[in-house]
Amino acid sequence: MSKHVLISGAAGGLGLAVTQAFLKAQHTVTALTQPGHPDQATRLQGLEQQPNQLHIFDLDQGNQEAVKAFFAQHKAHLANLSSLVLLVGGFDMTPFEDITQEHLQAQINLNLYTAFFMAQAAYGVMQAHNQGGRMVLVGARPALQAEQASAMIPYALAKGGVIQLTEILSAMGKPHHIQAHALVPSIIDTAANRQAMPNANFNEWPKPAQIAQTVLNACQDPLLNHSLLKVYGTT
Repeated sequence: MSKHVLISGAAGGLGLAVTQAFLKAQHTVTALTQPGHPDQATRLQGLEQQPNQLHIFDLDQGNQEAVKAFFAQHKAHLANLSSLVLLVGGFDMTPFEDITQEHLQAQINLNLYTAFFMAQAAYGVMQAHNQGGRMVLVGARPALQAEQASAMIPYALAKGGVIQLTEILSAMGKPHHIQAHALVPSIIDTAANRQAMPNANFNEWPKPAQIAQTVLNACQDPLLNHSLLKVYGTT
């Protein structure tokens, strides 16, 4: 199978580590950034290991028509897509009594819709080229643990949807040798999370490089067949 991975959220705190891991493993990487943020492309450009290995595009992944148009426009480039890694997401810790419809919708848009629209388009590509493929979507520990979810309900509900979507994709993909995995981390040790939780014990959090290796293995290990990839650090 050709080693061509599409990574969304490629310039984020986790995305940079994941992108670097795939580039070092000699994959061709199509990296997606957020429209209107050219600084994200700048951060990615220094990671390329060899010429023409890294291709950077911006895309509004919460817009289904924009995603469809992107895949149609770059049909030839994406024809041999073997892996899809979806890292776009966002967080919300609004107290239960203050949660509004807008809070819920924002988390669904950012976490579930972006994953669904990208997986929908990529699934069609992988099915068409008849060589199978791997998908890695990002859930979250609170989506599996209700006691943690109570402090971040909109986020946990949206990420629970992502995990359910992963399981559905995994079942749908079996006849076509398309595997889907849900990465389920605890709090990741990124600069943004340290700033948001300055009094936490950062040593307990899983590191981006560690998680990146888990994602890379999920896209390369021919024997991996379970859908949940839990990375909890020491918490």
